[in-house]
Amino acid sequence: MLERINLVPRETATGNVWLAVYVSVAVVFVLSCFSVYLIRQSTVRKIGEIETKMNALSQYKLSAVNIQKNVHDLAEVVRQKKAILNTLSSEAERVKGVGSKKYVYSMALRSIAMELPGSVRCNDISFVKGDGSIAGEAMSYEELPGFVDKLKRHDIFERVSLIEIDRGMARKSSGSYSFKIEFSLKQKTTSWPGEDNG
Repeated sequence: MLERINLVPRETATGNVWLAVYVSVAVVFVLSCFSVYLIRQSTVRKIGEIETKMNALSQYKLSAVNIQKNVHDLAEVVRQKKAILNTLSSEAERVKGVGSKKYVYSMALRSIAMELPGSVRCNDISFVKGDGSIAGEAMSYEELPGFVDKLKRHDIFERVSLIEIDRGMARKSSGSYSFKIEFSLKQKTTSWPGEDNG
């Protein structure tokens, strides 16, 4: 059999192969670029989310620092207010004590003024702790024992006594007597303000 030999050169498949290689490389390059673009976009988006979270965390941290500073400032203000309150409480207790003492002394002075006879003049009324004294002048001796008895009837006084009476040379011409009465205050039986007696 005879075979035919073609002597005309034909296009070889190598051209087609090169074309397929070029197209394949181009497709791979385009796909690679697209993949890189997608990865870059995903990375940029994740970095943006991370930055947003970091900003939020820094804001929370700043807020926490501000809150902690405010709590510290408030604690300092509360401490100062407590110190002021303690000072005011001690001052109030002191004033309350002074007020109750003045109340007892004013009750004693009121009782003395109420029972003081018209012919008797007080020159000095003094109090030392729970004791007191009245010094003055009387036109007649007879009114002094009655004055002492009237003071004894008041609840605020105890141990009232006329301890000194003098009719000096200067007073003989005027007919007056100098006297001194001493007494103690019944602090336990007296109703003190802010104190229960029951």
